[in-house]
Amino acid sequence: MSYIVYTPQMFSILFAMNGIAIMMGTQIVKRVAGRLTELSIFRIGLSLSFISTSAILISVLSMGSLSAIFVSTFLFAVSIGIIGPVSFTLAMESHGQIAGSALPF
Repeated sequence: MSYIVYTPQMFSILFAMNGIAIMMGTQIVKRVAGRLTELSIFRIGLSLSFISTSAILISVLSMGSLSAIFVSTFLFAVSIGIIGPVSFTLAMESHGQIAGSALPF
């Protein structure tokens, strides 16, 4: 079994791409917020998360290429950007008048 060694610069680029993917996910939420319900957007994010993590598992177990693992990880990071903001919105939705405040229930 051979391992590929990447430079610190290449690792930095791949790491930065995950940050960009999270920002892309939040921008997707911003674009579809008025067209889809929060629950629909949340389900799309969860579905993307499930599919991308399944692809990561398959890629790792089959000793797939770095590009296959990277694309799957990138899509997972996009799903984080989708799930995060929408989950906060859904959590606050049930609290009506006190949503976002520090008041006790």
